[in-house]
Amino acid sequence: MVQCADFRSCLPTHDAPVSSGPLAVMQGRNLNAGRLASRLSSTPHHLQQSMTLAFLENQLTSALTLQSAAEYRHWLLIYARFLVSEGSENRLRELCKELLGPVHKSAATAWEPSTLGLRKRELLREVLPVMVENLRFQRLFTEYQDQLELLRTK
Repeated sequence: MVQCADFRSCLPTHDAPVSSGPLAVMQGRNLNAGRLASRLSSTPHHLQQSMTLAFLENQLTSALTLQSAAEYRHWLLIYARFLVSEGSENRLRELCKELLGPVHKSAATAWEPSTLGLRKRELLREVLPVMVENLRFQRLFTEYQDQLELLRTK
């Protein structure tokens, strides 16, 4: 899957903290996107997009399974950057909705405010600036920024 995934442009410049995390160790390598680039030129964009999405979602699930908070945060931000760069509004909205959780308290909700010790709303605060990179998501950014502000003042 990683051979067809193209997430190079979504990688932060400071990768070191997660390079020795359990997920990186289990995979036996730091994901060197550069050496895989030659395989991407012959892969159709829609296949690259699908494989990258599947790969990033797999990384998130793996980090959760391995209970690696640092790697989960790392891959979540790369996932958000990828969604923004590809213009995937529905998936980005779904991600923001999951991180925000319910705005009104309800006994019927099963939402957990944290995962792996990371507060989901704090993760959303980190995802929001990524959305500003694409003007298409300005309204979505404002919507979730306002909801976070509303929750903070409650």
